[in-house]
Amino acid sequence: MTDLLTVPEVADLLRVNTDTSRRLMRSGVIRASKVGARWRAARMDVEAYLDSTANVSPMPAVTRRKRQRRRR
Repeated sequence: MTDLLTVPEVADLLRVNTDTSRRLMRSGVIRASKVGARWRAARMDVEAYLDSTANVSPMPAVTRRKRQRRRR
């Protein structure tokens, strides 16, 4: 059976904040899916992400979408 990790567990593995791990999962940088209202990622997908970024510097940025202002 696949070992599924929660957002805090992914954050611990990556040594980043939980918000960063959630953003990586939500944006698709780390392959993950929602189970109910919570994000889960397979351990092998997190390890694949680590392998793909091992020799890359700096870590790829995950950008946030800017809110568009409503024109009056």
